[in-house]
Amino acid sequence: MFELSGKILTSRYYARNLPLLAWKVYEMSHVRKSSFWYKTIPFPTRLIDLNSDFWDGYSRRLQKYLQNIDAENFEVRRPDSIPDLMDIYQSVMDDKSLAAIPPGYLKTENTYFYSEIYHKDLGRLAAHVSIGDRDEQKVFGLINASDFRSYESKKDQRLCSTANKYLFHVDMLYFQSLGYVYYDMVGTREPMNQMKKEFGGDIVMTYTHVPYPIYFLQKIQRWVSSWFKW
Repeated sequence: MFELSGKILTSRYYARNLPLLAWKVYEMSHVRKSSFWYKTIPFPTRLIDLNSDFWDGYSRRLQKYLQNIDAENFEVRRPDSIPDLMDIYQSVMDDKSLAAIPPGYLKTENTYFYSEIYHKDLGRLAAHVSIGDRDEQKVFGLINASDFRSYESKKDQRLCSTANKYLFHVDMLYFQSLGYVYYDMVGTREPMNQMKKEFGGDIVMTYTHVPYPIYFLQKIQRWVSSWFKW
């Protein structure tokens, strides 16, 4: 279990029990039913079992890409932080209509794993941020930021896409070496799920519990936001 805090809200992940009343959002919990205080929303997610030869579950296409990749042309780095991460992630948020990541979500702690992949000619192609939860023996994939959209050449776009998938692969090998049992790709929402499906894994149902006052406030905010877009 771990928490992510923004300016106002705090979300707790992987909770195994809920208080009767609280102002926190309980994301991806193991608890199916909650009290009258919460709106419960089923949230399916994709788990990769790191306690196995998980790469055997990859799609044939992905396996072919990884077999043919020239690893000598790439360098994987694991810094303590990535100061310009949001610069590369902004295009992903815009393209896929994702919510912004609050500044408080990114920390320099021993349970936060930052990774980058560089090409010898093109430079950095992708960056990931994951959070380890030792109690659950699970790693939570927080950010997948690819520089795919900055390239006009189809060849460079394919190289960037392949590099990002290769980074997922070596990240999971790294987490396996640290003793984690699962990698959580976080959700099955399209269009992101198209890439996630290539890694196989199992779809597991979790449950998000949102206090009703917060739930209704978020609905109003979404309505106002969509109204102004018109």
